[in-house]
Amino acid sequence: MNSSGGITSITVEGDTIIVSGTANQGADSTRTLWFETVAGVAFAQGTSAKWLDREVTDQGGQTTDSARDALTSGSADAFAPTTLSEDEFADGVRTRASALGLDVVSTTYIGLFGGSGEIVVQPEDPKEFVAHAGWQVAELLGELGQDQKRPYLVTVVDEEHVPLLILAYVPNVGGDQGQGLSWLAPNLQSDAVWGSTTAALDAP
Repeated sequence: MNSSGGITSITVEGDTIIVSGTANQGADSTRTLWFETVAGVAFAQGTSAKWLDREVTDQGGQTTDSARDALTSGSADAFAPTTLSEDEFADGVRTRASALGLDVVSTTYIGLFGGSGEIVVQPEDPKEFVAHAGWQVAELLGELGQDQKRPYLVTVVDEEHVPLLILAYVPNVGGDQGQGLSWLAPNLQSDAVWGSTTAALDAP
């Protein structure tokens, strides 16, 4: 799984932080939007900014994703001392993924908010995992998803490393509980994505 672009600029206009980036439509655009949001929230800390605008465009300049949300004071500190090192992050992900029968394709560490990052996993049965992803992703995240003070991004891919599901979170934006982001491949259903037609299923 390769990103086609990334963040290209962060600017300030009045009380608004504006973050721009490039990416292909679909999962890549959602991933870039998450990175833009994390960067924008960190950039805004300690300023009087009230709004965070993000835009993702493709190589032709067409908008593939955009969002405007209120920045909140929150309790998450983007520049808090590191409490989770890169090795601890990667080792914890591998341990929890193994218990769930997942192969870890990659991890990308982010040294903000005390330490967190991006996780890409491949299940043995990707479509079945996606359908019941809610509790399983929570187990994969472990402590990363519990205190609402660390951003995270989880991507589930198939055997060809094609993305099927993205679940992500960023604190201090969009509301007191932070903001969740999700993306689901066409023609799939998941109990982890609001609006998907799969009924919520109980964990065994």
